Amino acid sequence: MNPKYAFFIWSSYALTALVLLWNLISPALTRKALLNKISAGNGDPESDE
Repeated sequence: MNPKYAFFIWSSYALTALVLLWNLISPALTRKALLNKISAGNGDPESDE
């Protein structure tokens, strides 16, 4: 097997794993930020104050 091909395959697996991990973490971070904003007394999550 060509080493360049193996690097391409394993880097593709790593990139896929990172994207899947981000898809798991991102909603939790967004939810936490929105809950913090609401608990701070600002009930409008659309305002950027």
